[in-house]
Amino acid sequence: MAENGRTLERAFYVDALMNMAGDGKIKIVCGMRGVGKTEIMKQLMARLKEAKKDCVYIDAESADFLEVGYTDALMKKISEAAGPGPMTVIVDEISRIDGWTAALYNLTRSGKLEFYITSSVDPSDVLKGASIANGYELLTVRPLSLREFMDLNGIEGESNGAEFYRIYGGMPCIRTSMGPSDARRALRSLYFEILYNSLEKGADAADVRCFADYLMEHIGEGLSKEDLKGFLDKRGMGTKKMIEGLERSYLIKVFAPGVFKGSAYRFYAADIGLRNSLPGVRRDWKAETENIVIDELVRRGQEPEAGKGDGESLKSKGIDASL
Repeated sequence: MAENGRTLERAFYVDALMNMAGDGKIKIVCGMRGVGKTEIMKQLMARLKEAKKDCVYIDAESADFLEVGYTDALMKKISEAAGPGPMTVIVDEISRIDGWTAALYNLTRSGKLEFYITSSVDPSDVLKGASIANGYELLTVRPLSLREFMDLNGIEGESNGAEFYRIYGGMPCIRTSMGPSDARRALRSLYFEILYNSLEKGADAADVRCFADYLMEHIGEGLSKEDLKGFLDKRGMGTKKMIEGLERSYLIKVFAPGVFKGSAYRFYAADIGLRNSLPGVRRDWKAETENIVIDELVRRGQEPEAGKGDGESLKSKGIDASL
């Protein structure tokens, strides 16, 4: 329940997950921290219970799982909660535990347990060659669209909604009733949590934050390899791994040279509210509008057309770049 008394059913995701029920595959729900995966799982559980299906929810980040760090221990914990089955098992943030793919493979072999799991990092690399490589489906959850944001917060008028959206963004845990100052503090805290979640082993948290802040400052601008390398070399950071880590955490969207006109990379924030919560960040109406439109394209599963100018590419997808 939202602070303003409103709730928002994310029917698109819940319907998609219900349609996957009974297909024998592991359903993996991905998206950055705070994007609403847990709430979607709760809505899914309600639907499953309406359909007379037994289900159990497991939080793999709870205190009960602090000492669980390998396949056998994870299997034991899940088996204790799920019982012999038949059972639909929902496991939040299981990907933080080493050996999770092997655990799920072994647990599904009986055919009595069906799994829906969540992950705040893109599991694609882990899944390559894993035992469940041919037995899973991915569903990526994105921040709220402008329309969803307006519905959740009871805002009327698209121009009014767009102005609020630039401040608060589309993270479902952020409400306009919080006020701009409290919302920015909450968004900054979430931003740091997402960054921490993107860290590779041995990576320095301060370095990752420094680079992420740099990209957020330059959303929509063309950055060449030399620009990126020059910034990172001064700080002793590796370009490729740093970008890949931020992509895996779903914090940024990267477009390689050739997607837009020119030979530069383009970076966009996955949520404009997260970007605009950063202290001292330069506000730019045009860049923010372009970022919001890019986010909407990604939400719809579309991409700007390679080689076209920004406005031309976006309009060709049926989205008015001027909002």
